Amino acid sequence: MPEKRLVLLLPNLSGGGAERVAVNLLGSFSDVERHLVLMGPPIQYSFDGTLHMLAGDPLANVPSRERTARMLKNLVRVAKLKRDLGPATWLSF
Repeated sequence: MPEKRLVLLLPNLSGGGAERVAVNLLGSFSDVERHLVLMGPPIQYSFDGTLHMLAGDPLANVPSRERTARMLKNLVRVAKLKRDLGPATWLSF
């Protein structure tokens, strides 16, 4: 039987309520392979699982044309990661 995988996709772990819920949720599934996919820093919560960082720089103060290009690159990275991980349950926050 293939191992079960849970993948959570978040913009970052900057300390907000959704981020705390995601980390708590990730920790409650001890019987599955856990992955956390972040679009960028910062990381203010600890978690137990595999981290996949898609982009190193925040997009907040980036011109819209460059932001769009980075977002498209991130979509391609997510698609590649989905293919590489195989069957998994994905949750996006």
